[in-house]
Amino acid sequence: MDATKPKQQMKNSNYIALLAAVTILVILVGGLLAKNFFASFLLNQKILTKKNAAQVILSSDVGAANSITQQYKALGSQTQIVADSLPNDADIPGLANAIESMATTAGVQFTNVGDTVTALTTVPVGSATGSTASTTTAAATPVPISIGVTTSYNNLNHFLSLLESSSRPIVVSSIQLTGTNSKLLATIVATTYFQTPVSFNITKVAVQ
Repeated sequence: MDATKPKQQMKNSNYIALLAAVTILVILVGGLLAKNFFASFLLNQKILTKKNAAQVILSSDVGAANSITQQYKALGSQTQIVADSLPNDADIPGLANAIESMATTAGVQFTNVGDTVTALTTVPVGSATGSTASTTTAAATPVPISIGVTTSYNNLNHFLSLLESSSRPIVVSSIQLTGTNSKLLATIVATTYFQTPVSFNITKVAVQ
């Protein structure tokens, strides 16, 4: 009997086992790589989808901003009126100056003569007027104010007309009167508004 046959068969068996192990390893590694490649492919597709959607939104926003800018510039000399009518903050000092000018035109005097800041005050939120301040940026924010004046009945009507027809919106909600037709002490509760600036926020989104 040839003694080399068992050895040769053992070598063949070892070779086959080694080949099988290598094949299994290659299959496992190949499967893992394929899985990672597929996951990476799906993630890239999601990223491209999100990116395209963001570009569409950005393009629309930029177009809208350009259109608004052009329309604003087309107003010409009226741009300042628009800016004054709805400022970006409450601008109480500017409002006080405007109301003082209206008072002078109508011939009424503030309760505290020469002190328009004291005569024109903001009403605390939650007061008896029922007005509340809004914290949203989607709409104009109301600013309740109180104006104290001494005047005649006719001049008071003129003053109220100027208030409600001013470039900056002023809505009178109540008036308290004491005195006579020729000398009235009036406390006017009204509401004006301002528009908070709108900003574009660019944020990062995690794609999973």
